[in-house]
Formats: sequence, structure tokens, C-alpha cells
Amino acid sequence: MKREGEVSLEWKIPEYYHPDSPFHSVNLPSEDVTRNIANRSKVVKGTSELWGEDSTYEELEAVIKDYPNERKLPYLASGSTFRIIVDSFGKVMSFQEQNERIQELILGFNSVGFYQMTKLAIIPCTVLLETLFFRKKFSRTIQLSLCVLLLGVGIATVTDLQLNALGSVLSLLAVMTTCIAQIMTNTIQKRFKVSSTQLLYQSCPYQAMTLFIISPFLDGLLTNENVFAFKYTPQVLVFIILSCLISVSVNFSTFLVIGKTSPVTYQVLRHLKTCLVLAFGYVLLHDPFNWRNIAGILVALGGMLLYSFTFVFERVNKNL
Repeated sequence: MKREGEVSLEWKIPEYYHPDSPFHSVNLPSEDVTRNIANRSKVVKGTSELWGEDSTYEELEAVIKDYPNERKLPYLASGSTFRIIVDSFGKVMSFQEQNERIQELILGFNSVGFYQMTKLAIIPCTVLLETLFFRKKFSRTIQLSLCVLLLGVGIATVTDLQLNALGSVLSLLAVMTTCIAQIMTNTIQKRFKVSSTQLLYQSCPYQAMTLFIISPFLDGLLTNENVFAFKYTPQVLVFIILSCLISVSVNFSTFLVIGKTSPVTYQVLRHLKTCLVLAFGYVLLHDPFNWRNIAGILVALGGMLLYSFTFVFERVNKNL
């Protein structure tokens, strides 16, 4: 018989329970009750709210996405902070393995390794499109330098290669649209003798209108979230405006570099940025770094130097 002021406690064995596991599932009515029990216990090391459980990471991700939004939003609202911790039982996971699990959960549709492979595919796709449709020729030295560059970046960044059907379709669309947009940016500037600022000024209204119409629909379709249902606080609006200003500067530099050089050269610069991010992450943030990262960056830098020298040399000879 339960006395007044007492609460019921439902103890159950987790679905994927192991006899030696230190984890147990308990149904409690509130956080206050949980806190009181934990404060009085001598063996409880910590309590967590269970958002989902399953036998694979992909299924777990789907379960977490289906967890009620009203329970998740307090931890994702403006002013709150969170971090993802990967803990294991019966297995020691390296920092790199933990980071890969976190990235897979964040990226959602594909693993971080496949995401990096998608970025690497942009240069070959651009070269192929320019060769087929614009009859542009790339010398053997340029092709070799690009292969060396992609090999180095791949060694430094690509780890696992897990993918699914939806992620593959989205990645293919991303590669194709990126290549076409950058090729047309270069072609229009040179064919119509317009500057990067003029082209950006003319194209931005159409881009903004397209994104405003399509983005809410796609966002809801892919994430099951309504962008208009989000609570836009003054702090959130400030960061949105700040990100817009940064995007304007990025777009301006993108149009400028592509117009003055080429889409392939722009992608080479982007891979240089990737190498710099890895290097600065190690120097400033003490991110884990191994000989594979170092070797990949050195190989990539060698490819970039070869490409830069060949690109300048061929352009000078062309102008003579």
C-alpha cells in the first residue's frame, strides 16, 4: 500500500540488456523525483533521459528522430547548450571512432566518410562536364596534379564509407548542381564580359526566391521539422543576420575566384581550406592528429603546388 507523498517506481530490464551491463531502465514521474533518488543513492553514478534504443546506429538515429519534439526542444532552444558523448560498455572506442559516430548522427543521411567522398567527386565531375560540353582540354600535368591532390585529401579525411539510398541521391544532386552552377558562373562572366559583382547582383534575387519557396518544404520533408514553428528569439535573429552577412562575403569571393580563374581552381582552393582546417584544428584546438592525416596533407599540398605551377605556366604561354 502506497503512503501519501510516495511515488511509484517502475524498474525494467533494457531491451538490449547484457548481464554485466551497469545500465538499467527506470520509469519515474519527473526530474525532481529522479534527482531526489540519485542524491540518496550511494551506487548511482548518473541518470539520463532515454530518447531511444536499437541494435544499429541507423535504426537508433530513426528512433531518436521520432522521439517527441516537445521533449527534445527544451535542450535545443536558444540559450541552452548540449554536447554528444559517446560511451561504450565492454569495448574501448578511440577518439576518432567516437567522433565518427557523432558525425554520422549529425549528418543524418550518410556517414562523414561518404560526405568527404562527395566533396572529392566535384573536381572529376567538373572536368568531365567542361570536357564534354565546352570542349575544354586539360593537360596531362593538370590531370596528374588533380589526381595527386584528390588522393592526398582522401587519405587525410576519408574514413568510413557508409551510405543509404536517400543520402546517395542527395549527394549525387549536390555534386551535379554544384558543378553546373560553378561552370555557368565562370562561363557567363567570360562570355558576357560581366564582373562577379554584376552577376551576383543579378542572380541573388532569383536564388533567394527559389530558396524561400523550396527550402521550408524540403526541410520539413527531410527533417520532419517546421521552420516556421521555431521560436525566433532576438539572439537567434542576430545570428541569422550574421550568417547572412558571412554568406554574402562567401558568395562574393566565390564568384570572384571562379570568374578570374576557373571552377576547377576554385575547388583546389576549397581543398586547401580543408587541409588548413585540419592543421589549425591540431595546432589551436589540439584535435587528434595521426601520420595518416600528416601524409594526406603533404600529398595534397604537393598536388596543389603542381597544379598552381602548371596552371600559371600554361596561362602565360597562352597569352604569349
